[in-house]
Amino acid sequence: MDLKALRNYIENIGRELVKCPLRCEGIVNSPEKGIIPRCLILEESNLNILGCIIVGINPGSAKRYEREAYMKNCSYNQVLYIWQHRIRNLRYYKYSRGLAEKLGFRGAILWTEICKCEKRQKQKDIPIETIRKCINRYLIKELNAVEKTVGAQIPIIALGNTAYQILCLLFPNFFIIGVPHPTGSYGHFAELSRDENIILAKQKIDEAKRKGKSCVKIFPRQIKKSLSSSDRK
Repeated sequence: MDLKALRNYIENIGRELVKCPLRCEGIVNSPEKGIIPRCLILEESNLNILGCIIVGINPGSAKRYEREAYMKNCSYNQVLYIWQHRIRNLRYYKYSRGLAEKLGFRGAILWTEICKCEKRQKQKDIPIETIRKCINRYLIKELNAVEKTVGAQIPIIALGNTAYQILCLLFPNFFIIGVPHPTGSYGHFAELSRDENIILAKQKIDEAKRKGKSCVKIFPRQIKKSLSSSDRK
């Protein structure tokens, strides 16, 4: 496992990412306003292993301090600095990191997004064409780098239904775990994070692996339904 080589790959992609020349439909890529493609981060740990990859659908709206920072210095180093000092402990990252640890995926985390730009205001969904372009331009490179340096055995945690479905369709070489979005309004993520549900989730993950499956969904409803089905057999 070569985390140093992976970091080099990710940093090269990150430098390309923040300078992306595309202005795709439904998203905002406006460096002059401090709104740029972002959220590709390799977060290291004391363990010299990659514990998991965590993938969301796209960044949320940039905070004022982000926009001001990127207007002054639109670089990948600036993205890393802002993430480390202002963003890494926001709820999205804190909750997702905590779930990964509870599921037993300890080590470094590669954070990324299906689409690297935030949506336009009042835009409900990111257009399929925009998602396709961004995946082909960046995410495929990122996961190829993972496969080349540390192997495709690294699990991917997909945050939310849309991310889960896209990843299952496009990346069968990886084991994809679908979980609720950490900042969703229905409380599903918090419910999944309860100790009793973590136990059920681990069992469902292990069962999927034993059966040779490449993806599994561990929303609370799914794991409880699976348990009820097992009890009836």
